[in-house]
Amino acid sequence: MYLETACDDKPLKTIELARLLSRAFFTHKAHFKIQRQLNASAISDFHQDGVSWGLTKLSGFLRQEKTSKVKKLKDRFRAKAAGAARYFDVLSLLLPGVEGREALRV
Repeated sequence: MYLETACDDKPLKTIELARLLSRAFFTHKAHFKIQRQLNASAISDFHQDGVSWGLTKLSGFLRQEKTSKVKKLKDRFRAKAAGAARYFDVLSLLLPGVEGREALRV
């Protein structure tokens, strides 16, 4: 996902990558039993880092949009902020591996 580009479409390749990555967080055994590969605290740390990074990017784009005087630049920064907000859609695909108290930390 390229946050520096303005795109109206959903990041399909990034969503596919997130779905593949979510399989590394937890695996299924027979009869849908879940065998965890990663510790729940490692998954919540991954999400906390991702949320803080995404919010930093989003706030940076919104700050640049607010300080810009040129309408063309404002539109560009608004589109970049929308792309940064789409990052949370991708991050939400990785959330099913977290449960209980770890979900509250995220």
